[in-house]
Amino acid sequence: MVLRKDTTNTYTFCLYSGISSDKVTPLIELLKDVEYGATLNLYINSKGGVVPVAIGVYNYIRSIKGLKVNTYNMGHCDSAATLLFMLGKKRYVSKAASFYMHSLQVKLQQAQTISMLKNELVNLTEDTKNFINLLSSSSNIPKKQWQVLMSDKGTLIRAKKALSIGLATNILEDNNEF
Repeated sequence: MVLRKDTTNTYTFCLYSGISSDKVTPLIELLKDVEYGATLNLYINSKGGVVPVAIGVYNYIRSIKGLKVNTYNMGHCDSAATLLFMLGKKRYVSKAASFYMHSLQVKLQQAQTISMLKNELVNLTEDTKNFINLLSSSSNIPKKQWQVLMSDKGTLIRAKKALSIGLATNILEDNNEF
């Protein structure tokens, strides 16, 4: 993780890990006292992580008035990390980078009763609906297409496809463009 603020009111954060509370707390701390008109350059190389954490970070950053966000997929931007990528008004993808979307999952760590499983299913269904709504509202990609991308078998999206469906706004051809 790299974070910094420079003299031009530009903040840089590199999320090169899974999305969890401890991994995104430095980003939240970095942006606590951000000034109106600031820019955040968010570099991502993440296999995803905890969807409710990603939703919380997404909502927090979107609530900062006047913050301009540019996002960069530097290798992998999978699952929950894609939501953070969608924060960018300008969304750059490295030529060799990819996205991976799949249906949301829940890990059960103890014995479950029928009512406990029903509750998990309700929560998973609601998280999926919220996740798709946020992805759709941040892009020109309709909810139905997000549902297809998030199938049980998963969908790998390379840079050119990401550009063609509106997931990314630009492909970075080489390192000189960063």
